[in-house]
Amino acid sequence: MEPNYSLNDLWKLLKIGRSPGMRGHLACLPGMQELFASGEDPDAVLSRVRRIIDAPSDLERVHPEVLDSSDRVRIAEIAATQPHEVEKLITAFEVMRSCMDRIAHLTLWQRMKRLFGIGNRRSR
Repeated sequence: MEPNYSLNDLWKLLKIGRSPGMRGHLACLPGMQELFASGEDPDAVLSRVRRIIDAPSDLERVHPEVLDSSDRVRIAEIAATQPHEVEKLITAFEVMRSCMDRIAHLTLWQRMKRLFGIGNRRSR
């Protein structure tokens, strides 16, 4: 079975990110830097992202690649934001999804090696 990371999974991650100690770490996730780079209040960013994720249908949350420009405009209207914000979130999500898929295909040992930098030789 092929692993598949959806906007529902991102929503679960954002629920965890509500706690004060986790808010700063969300921007460190692959693809999320662009969402938090504006210097805007992190709570406002999280609120907007949650509204954008809530707006699509269940199918669109599982398969955001099916969203076309009219869908993004509809989602922006429902989420009370701009279509470019929806586009920015979908782009960030696709980066995160590709990283999660790559990680999902690694063995536990390979994940540990990457996490702790085991076996990485640096030239000086």
